[in-house]
Amino acid sequence: MNRLDSGGAVRSSPRPRVTIGVPVFNGEKYLGKCLDSLVTQTYQDIEILICDNASTDGTAGICRSYAARDPRIRYVRNPENIGLGGNFRKVLELAEGEYFKAAAADDWCAPEFVEHCVAALDREPSAVLAYPLSRIVDDSGEGYDESHDGIDGNSELPSERFIQLLENIRLCNALYGVARTSVVRRTKWVADYRSADSVFLAELTLYGKLREVPEVLFFRRFHTGDTTRMNQAGKIDQYLKPAGSKTIGMVCVTWRRLLAFVFAVFRAPIALNEKAKLAWWLCRDSVWKRKELGSELLAALRLILRKS
Repeated sequence: MNRLDSGGAVRSSPRPRVTIGVPVFNGEKYLGKCLDSLVTQTYQDIEILICDNASTDGTAGICRSYAARDPRIRYVRNPENIGLGGNFRKVLELAEGEYFKAAAADDWCAPEFVEHCVAALDREPSAVLAYPLSRIVDDSGEGYDESHDGIDGNSELPSERFIQLLENIRLCNALYGVARTSVVRRTKWVADYRSADSVFLAELTLYGKLREVPEVLFFRRFHTGDTTRMNQAGKIDQYLKPAGSKTIGMVCVTWRRLLAFVFAVFRAPIALNEKAKLAWWLCRDSVWKRKELGSELLAALRLILRKS
């Protein structure tokens, strides 16, 4: 299959250089804006992989319409809702590109987003993720705030990158940057619990540097139905586990994050002294969070007693 390289010239390649994965559920309101921004990227050696999580609105029709017009679009529909994290993992599983970018259906990208992020990764083999500056927009698409993730992933030491990210990260906009697919697949990617996006980014720092592109190229929409608002309102669990009742894992989020960090450090390809530094930091962090950890154990016990 012939594909276009970043300069627009036709070249022969069996796979796209970049996979843009779009996990979507009932996204008809904003999906068109998202897809318009992806099909007009200046870097054209891409595939756009849409995973429809058994939507019940007009999402399927929109996806099929775009796929009929652009051969770079691959549309997959799940027969049933597999949850938010499950659908994110599905797009990664099906990705064919050397580089991978997730794209939420209610956000959009400037035309140069992929081009500039790919250039940053090509320039620096030690970087595993490149992401631009972001602007937060409202329901109507009006910008009202420039957002900085608070990440400084440039240290040569994995322990410093990991700790700095967890102590400073805010909105996790970097989740939607361009990453090396092979490295993302070595992580747990997006798991089925709240704030799993920051766990993924922290784990990613153990594999390489995170590079910020100093341009506003990403527009993240905050509206009443977005996952950040649902998380703040305590409603995100229905998207993480749509077909099930509340589980111990849902009430023990702090424990799950702590264990995820421990396992991430244990399996990361870093020096033993770096692992020791991070083990000590996680021990201290668990002491600081002892009240939250204790409260979750009590909540889990109450849940077990109610079900018994």
